[in-house]
Amino acid sequence: ISDARNTCYISDLSVLEIASAFAKQCRKNKWPVTTYARLDQAFWRDIHRGKILVRNGSLRDYLRARQLLRYAGVRKSKNIKSADALIAASCLEFALETKCSVKFCLEDWPLYHVLRDISAYTKVLDFRFIGVIKGS
Repeated sequence: ISDARNTCYISDLSVLEIASAFAKQCRKNKWPVTTYARLDQAFWRDIHRGKILVRNGSLRDYLRARQLLRYAGVRKSKNIKSADALIAASCLEFALETKCSVKFCLEDWPLYHVLRDISAYTKVLDFRFIGVIKGS
């Protein structure tokens, strides 16, 4: 995000995910609401300045997310969250629409584990796992 040569897109759902992550950090660290406000304002400032662009989800994103949930939950016996599936599907649709090289940064190991086995995702997305694998 901080590299001006990159264009950073997020799914509209990620706006809520980020707000939730800010709230979680505030709870965990016992930070006051003023800290939450400062984090939230900085995030919205980045959107306003165009450092982060928000992509609105489409019906196609939802349909693809449903397919991903079925594949992950039934075929792979993996529990991925519906919000994560929608964000991944949105990223895939964005890459297909724009025909651009897309780096998909994620910190959710079960989602990463499922996506790396699906050729539709691996052919058009360059995955960057930025999380910590539990137990390692």
